Formats: sequence, structure tokens, C-alpha cells
Amino acid sequence: MTHLKRDLNKIQKNFDPSKQSQKRIIGPSFDPKKYPKNRYFKLKFEPIKESKQETEKNPVKTEEIQNKSENCINKPKHEPKKRELHILYNDGKEKECGRCHEIKSLNKFEKYMRSRKTAYCKLCRLEYKQIRALQNKTNIIRNIYGGDYAEKCPECNTTIAKLPAFDFHHPIKELKTKEINFHGNWLNTLKRLEKEKALPSCRKCHLKKQAKYYNKYKDLIEQKNDFEAKLEGIEKKLYNIIYKKAPDKKYREGYQIKSWISKRIVIERLYNGKCIGCGERNLAALQFHHRDITKKTFQKYDTLRYTTIEKIEKKLIQDDAVCLCGNCHRMIGAYYFEKNHQEIVGTKYTQEITKFYKELKNHIKNFKFPGSILKQYPFLKTEKIEIGWKPKSYKLKPDEQGIKEEVKSINWEAISLNWKLPTGEILDPTKECSRTNPLYKHKNWLEYIYNNNKWRLTDEKIARITNTSQTTINSWRKKLQIKTRDTQVKQKLFFDGKNKECGLCHQVKPATQFTWRRKNGKSYPISVCKSCSKEQTPQVKKKDS
Repeated sequence: MTHLKRDLNKIQKNFDPSKQSQKRIIGPSFDPKKYPKNRYFKLKFEPIKESKQETEKNPVKTEEIQNKSENCINKPKHEPKKRELHILYNDGKEKECGRCHEIKSLNKFEKYMRSRKTAYCKLCRLEYKQIRALQNKTNIIRNIYGGDYAEKCPECNTTIAKLPAFDFHHPIKELKTKEINFHGNWLNTLKRLEKEKALPSCRKCHLKKQAKYYNKYKDLIEQKNDFEAKLEGIEKKLYNIIYKKAPDKKYREGYQIKSWISKRIVIERLYNGKCIGCGERNLAALQFHHRDITKKTFQKYDTLRYTTIEKIEKKLIQDDAVCLCGNCHRMIGAYYFEKNHQEIVGTKYTQEITKFYKELKNHIKNFKFPGSILKQYPFLKTEKIEIGWKPKSYKLKPDEQGIKEEVKSINWEAISLNWKLPTGEILDPTKECSRTNPLYKHKNWLEYIYNNNKWRLTDEKIARITNTSQTTINSWRKKLQIKTRDTQVKQKLFFDGKNKECGLCHQVKPATQFTWRRKNGKSYPISVCKSCSKEQTPQVKKKDS
């Protein structure tokens, strides 16, 4: 810094404004040979105020100099272009959407978006988010591993025209850390997937790899038998074949094999054993799609898996379900992709996508169940098919039936006057406990029954009386903060080392009349005296020798 100060002193001494150029330099003189590149300092430029003599001689030059100086200092090099924003309508009650440009009430906008000038309604915002997520998905598939996969599934060569059907398969499950989220920055997700060694694959191929038990016992599942034409007694026959041909398998695997065989039989009887859209025949890739959502009663096939084949067929016909592969099922559910596929993928696949959707919708619309199977179930429209887990219908013991009648006859008005729950339900304690009359949700009712020393009921016995499960009563007892009998305070019996109080007769007696026991090097008397313990224990007659 010393050499810089010397240069400044020289400039101030030898300064003549008449000899200077058009611009005066304030600061040290810059010589690239003298100062190395790593030293950075700023040079400030200011226009010179010329003398009156020079302005009179050359009036034209002074105007040019002033114009140039104003252009280089006051005006920037690149002026930003001004956008003409469309002012949206907003009167405090109604507002115009920035995407669909429809005037809607403020309830259809999110709270933090109501005060902004350009804001989307809830529906348009949801659509925008889905489009952005699908665009990020395309960028990842195109650029993963340097673009080696060329926008295709490596096994079946399905293109990005079926983008919603694409997944990422992790061959090494230990490397997987999180579920994939396409709503954030796609470059970060791409780096994470490359670290986890994930591969892009369509839904159909992904399901085939995930089917563990199907790939293990494929020959046994796809083997056709003669008795499959009639459904009477078919399940016992299936289990006999399973245990003969796979005797070394575990108990759980038998149920899995039977569920795969029942799925194959149902698809062959109702849908000719293939997908309606593309004709896929691999059992692991096939799923069920509901044509009418209002008729839908089950969400997943897992609820039907362990039931009989007749119930599965009836349920599928009642719900108007159709068999599709994983790719076709994903494509029908992708409403926003069908509407905005040109923004997401581009104009390259427009013809292929429109043709695929037309053919698939026609196949689903024109499908009909075979008439030979519909004749087997004539009362199917009025029949109610109950599938799923239910609590056991317990048979009451004779003691518990008497308790159930005694509960009704209790004067509940003296115990509590308010029988209204915080949800708004009004209970009737004179009637039986049921789903419409859940008395176990009332604190005073449950506390009185549980802490009654006459009955001494457990959670299991209360569940039998109320016709519910044991877990529901246990959970409600914890919510209502009802203490158990073990946590209740017990009365301490008198004991001074010589005399002790009996737990049954409550008489103070000498300690010699109690039986003593030893534990952890200490001796102590039992709570019940010898005379009371003899009365409780039944006398057993000795056999004659």
C-alpha cells in the first residue's frame, strides 16, 4: 500500500487541469506492468468542467462530451423491458383468477393469495402444481445417468408418452433413503437417485419385480386344474394341492399362493385372463379399475384377497370393476396429463397420446361381463356382501347376562344428569350399549361399571357386555383418565412388629397368628391371619388307603 500512496502524492503535486484529457482520474494511475492481476481497485471517472476559453473556441465539442458522459454514467447499458400486466378484478368480495380468468368468490382462493394482484384459485393452483411435478419428472428421466436410457423403459421400451406410468426401481433396497418427491428442485432429486442407483421403469415392469411370492412359486400358481370350472369346494382342493407340491414352505406362504391362484381364476372367468386395454397377461401386472366411482365399496384388492372366490366375483360385478395393467390404470387416473400433455412432454408425442386415450376409453366403455357367469348370480343386485374384519360376537356367560340386566336397572339420573357427548350425541343409559348408543364414551358410566367392587369387571368382560372390542374400551378408559384398580390407593394395614391387622376380618392380632415368609433376606407376615385363611381354603377329603 506504500507505493500507492506515493503515486497519489505525485499526482496531486504535478496536477494541471489544462493539460489533462477529457476525463479526470481520481485515484492512483493504473499500470498493468507495475501492479499484478490479483490486486483489484476501482477507478472513478468524472466529466471535466472545462474553462470558459475552451468553450468559446469549440462549442460543438463540449455538447458532444456532455452527451457521452450522461449516457455512460446516468443510463444503464441494458434497460429492462417493461411488461404490460393485466390488472385483475378485485372488489373485496369477488376476484379474478390469474390462470382461468374467471371471477370467483374469495372463498375459492387461498388465504395468503387473496391480497395479491396476480393469484390463482384453488383448482388452478392444484393443476399448476401437478404440471410442474410432471415436468420435473420428464427432466429427470431425460438426464439421468447422462441420458443413457433415451426416454424409455429399459425392459419393455415404453416411451415418455406414458409418463404417469413411470417409476424408479431400487435394485439395492439398503441404499434407498426417502420416497421420491417431484415437487421440489429436480436436480437435487436426480443426484439422490443416482447415488441410490435407481433405474427408471414403467409401472408394469415394476410390479413384476415386486411380486416376491409370485416369482418364487410361479409354476404352481399358473398350473391349471380340472376342478376349476365349478366353484363348489374349490378352496379345500387348492389347499391340498399346495401342501402336496410345496411341503417345505412356511405357513404364511400357503395363504399367499392361494390368493394368487384365486386371482388368476377370477381374471380368467371374468376378463379372459388379460388386460382390456393392451392385452397384458402377466398376473403380477394386472389390477382392477372402477368404471363408476359412486359404486366403489373397496379401495384395494388386499381386502378381498383372503376371501372365497365366489365373494370376489360378486364384489367385482357389483362394483362394476374392470381388469387393467399397471400402465393403463395409471394413465386413466392422470387427468392433468391428458389435458396438458403438450406443456409437459412437448409436441413430439401428441398423436401417440391422443390415439392411446381414445382406444383405451372405447375398450372400457364397451366391456360387458360374460352372460354365463351373470346367470349364476341372479339375486346379485339386492344381495349384500360383507367383506373385511369384524369384532367377534362373544357369547355371554350366565353371570354376565345378569350383570347386563342389572346395569339397565341402575338409577343413572342420580349418578349424572348430563348424558350429552361433546360431539353432540345424546345417550340413553336405560337402553343397551351399541354403535348408535355408545355408552362407553361417557366417563361416569364407564367409571361406575369398572370400579364396582361387586362385579369386578375387566376390559374383556366389559367388551362382551357392550358388544365391542377390548382395545376400544381400553383406549376410551385412557382418554377419559379412569384409573385402574392397581393404581388406586390401597388401605395400609396396621403393623408395629408385634401386632398386625388382618386384611379380611380387620382385627388386630398378634403376629404369631400369621404365617411368615422370607424374601431378599427379610421376613414378613402375610396380610391374612391363619383362621381366616382356613375358612377360605376348601377342605379336601383324603382317600382311604
